[in-house]
Amino acid sequence: TEKRDSTKRDQQATLASVQADIDNFVNTGTQILNTPIEVIRSATGPIASRLPTTSQAVADFEALVETLGSQAFLAQIPKMKGSGALSEKEGDKLQASLQNLSLKQSPDQLKKSVTEAMRLLEKGRATAAERAGLPSTPRDIPAEGLTVRLPNGSTATFPTKAAADAYKKAAGSQ
Repeated sequence: TEKRDSTKRDQQATLASVQADIDNFVNTGTQILNTPIEVIRSATGPIASRLPTTSQAVADFEALVETLGSQAFLAQIPKMKGSGALSEKEGDKLQASLQNLSLKQSPDQLKKSVTEAMRLLEKGRATAAERAGLPSTPRDIPAEGLTVRLPNGSTATFPTKAAADAYKKAAGSQ
């Protein structure tokens, strides 16, 4: 009984961990997809991806894509269970096996790649629960919206930080 209970707890913890990694990936992917297209265009493409970044919004977006790549790697690790330590090169291949998240591609292709990666990991999330024979853990979705204090003392809620920044910039130029 003790061994069975311990095994069940281990399976539950493993499932919760796998699904949390996938949830983190999906949440970051959603932030990328919600980024204004002008910001994405400034960060992507064969030329723009090589130019120095001068905009904070573009730097934030580039960091999000880098974070998504790391999260892709973490979400893929359970597939490598029992294969031993991974070299950096093997880790890069594992990350690339999910989707191409390079900034060198066009904005549209990057968005398609992120969307497909999210779809694949959502599918993997359900499969992990089935494989464990356990109910899926609840999705970890961050609180919606960003509330900021306006210059007049009131507050407003925006769907993303980029939207709040755009409002502040527009209000400051009037």
